[in-house]
Amino acid sequence: MIKAHKDCFQKIDSHGNEREWHVALYRGVKDTEAYRLEVGNLRDICHVVKKEKLVEKIDMLFKLGR
Repeated sequence: MIKAHKDCFQKIDSHGNEREWHVALYRGVKDTEAYRLEVGNLRDICHVVKKEKLVEKIDMLFKLGR
């Protein structure tokens, strides 16, 4: 009996403290096991922001229209 439906973006309480992002990937394969997607170096499309500065950085980017 299914008590609740969850998708890949919802966490169960025991993992609520984890801070990673989840990505949905359709591969045309009926499999519920974890899949590791190697993406290589992302430095040309992202940059690191310390968590203490994240809100400040997001506010600045919104003000700049980015």
